[in-house]
Amino acid sequence: MNHGVEGSVVVTLTGSDSAKVTEVALVEAQGTNSVSGTVKAQEGSYMVHFSTIPAGQFVVRVKGTKDSSVFQRQSSTSFTSSNLTISASADSLLTPGTPFVVPFSVSSAEVGVNITIRVTNNRGFASTFPSVLMIDSGNSTNGTVTLSAPLNTRSGSDVTLTIEAETPTGDDNFVVQRFAVLYIAFGHRFWL
Repeated sequence: MNHGVEGSVVVTLTGSDSAKVTEVALVEAQGTNSVSGTVKAQEGSYMVHFSTIPAGQFVVRVKGTKDSSVFQRQSSTSFTSSNLTISASADSLLTPGTPFVVPFSVSSAEVGVNITIRVTNNRGFASTFPSVLMIDSGNSTNGTVTLSAPLNTRSGSDVTLTIEAETPTGDDNFVVQRFAVLYIAFGHRFWL
């Protein structure tokens, strides 16, 4: 997550089917300032959107109810906002057997650094991408991921692609994109 900009986190509760999340906040590790998010229940988890992410280290504080009692939990690990930004955009429909190109952009406050790129997808589809990108001048660079779904991929399924970028100092960030698989068949019928 990048500080000073909006962001989202997914919160999952374990150990109770009756517990419900009512509030999630990002709390600065060095003070008492916090940013509350907007909580939206999803199947088995909660998507929480924040209008801004705190600078520096922060922890996640979760409040909720369980069996008419109120509970509060805080992450045991602190998180650090990133100075690295990565964004991607592509058509949302992937056709099996056709190379699918996903352009992405990486920006950093650091100039003259090699950015390590890692790409994964939940379906194990073959992909090609630059393993390293250089930020020479300005503060950004561009790359592409080419994803190849096999011809036998079921139409109507989907694939989740994760592109991660990391600086030599360990600052990292990632973007997740989800694409639908649509098989398009062309046929001609001739009448005699």
